[in-house]
Amino acid sequence: DNWNCKVNDNDHIYILGDVFYKCEDPEPILRELKGEKHLIIGNHDSWLKRLELKKYFVSIDNYLEFFDGNNYLILSHYPMLSYHFANRNNTYMIHGHIHANTDADYFSLLANRERILNAGVDINYFMPVTFNELLKNNQKYKTDMLESYPCHLLSVRFNIDYLSQHNIDKSKLYQTLEKSFNLHQIILIKEGLYQIQDY
Repeated sequence: DNWNCKVNDNDHIYILGDVFYKCEDPEPILRELKGEKHLIIGNHDSWLKRLELKKYFVSIDNYLEFFDGNNYLILSHYPMLSYHFANRNNTYMIHGHIHANTDADYFSLLANRERILNAGVDINYFMPVTFNELLKNNQKYKTDMLESYPCHLLSVRFNIDYLSQHNIDKSKLYQTLEKSFNLHQIILIKEGLYQIQDY
């Protein structure tokens, strides 16, 4: 319903992978979706091996580059930090794959790149968006994340999570961070990443 409320039959829609996840019969859904659909294959798109399903897409690619008349667009399921024409102000790298996740160590790098845009539905209100809407949604999302987690804290989040997963004593790391991150301790507590009262 969200799709068909925004998309007309003649609109060209670029889907950056993972159209379905563990869907036994995607065909009835594909049949209902309006628009000329272009698929960039994602890691969960194994359903596509059923040849008859390919008829629902105008094009199917692993990666795509094109000029839309205003901007040069790089489309990939996976985010990339280095890509063709990355130094040009009108080149955008548009990706999927990571949903709204911020807990990986690369997120601080993506968050500081204005022209790397996440097309995932998680930050685009679970509906197709125009390029301008995509730009606006990403700016808001990145601003909100960076205000909640300054870039240096994003790295700390990852490191503390990593230590937890590998049963390494966190107390030594915390002692090191305590002076540097004294002003941000409340954020660490809020996220449950570190309980100060434990030490």
